[in-house]
Amino acid sequence: MSRFKPPWYLTLCVLAVAPALAYLGFWQLSRNREMQAHKSMLDDRIGQDEVILDGLGGRNWPAPWRRVRLRGEFTGGQVWVINRYVGGALGHDLIAGFRLAKGGVLLVDRGWVPEGPIPDHIDSPEKRPGWAPPSGPWELSGLLRKWHTDVDAEVAPQRFRSLDGGRIAKALGLPIAPYYLDQGELLSEGERAVGFPRRGFHAFKIRSPHLSYAVQWFSLCVTLLVLYVLVGIRRARAPEDAKLSKGTHPAPITADVNKP
Repeated sequence: MSRFKPPWYLTLCVLAVAPALAYLGFWQLSRNREMQAHKSMLDDRIGQDEVILDGLGGRNWPAPWRRVRLRGEFTGGQVWVINRYVGGALGHDLIAGFRLAKGGVLLVDRGWVPEGPIPDHIDSPEKRPGWAPPSGPWELSGLLRKWHTDVDAEVAPQRFRSLDGGRIAKALGLPIAPYYLDQGELLSEGERAVGFPRRGFHAFKIRSPHLSYAVQWFSLCVTLLVLYVLVGIRRARAPEDAKLSKGTHPAPITADVNKP
């Protein structure tokens, strides 16, 4: 007698679903490898020496996530990217245009400032009405980053909900560049920026849940196979268990009601 007899419909279900679950698990593993390789590439770029950028002639741009140094001066205009939280405090990012010494304009994220007035005990050399950009020639260091399009970025004049470089450049009357400068220095692990505007960035961090997703898909696949085996064994043993159950009960005793 067969010791494994799953129902045919369950077999079809397992043949269809189990390979799909295993495929999804391996796909998540490959995505995790891709994300880790991407992170390694960006970490390598951030760790390289600064690139001096004093003009935007031609199309020879440094790759995004490279540390660069700009030479030039601010154009004077500025917008705010609102509703940014730092350490649980509400504030805004200051975005201004920066005209390079040898031509070209690049947007600069000058840093984060809190909502409302700055307490008197905080001494900041850039504490001025409206946090206006400083005048005169400057050298700025930071990270070259790519902005992303947001069709609803502008929520009010000079107020944006995201850093859409195209719309911000248009609002400031400036030419559009494909990147912007995230002003600040590379901070070590656990180090926090101080002063206002608050600037600085850490090594690239990436959220990669793909490994946990892979574990979930593989767990579902294994669970399905275990249930399939248990059902098959249980079903094969069902007739035998029924016979054993039948043989263990004595035949019922009937009384002869006609016997005196």
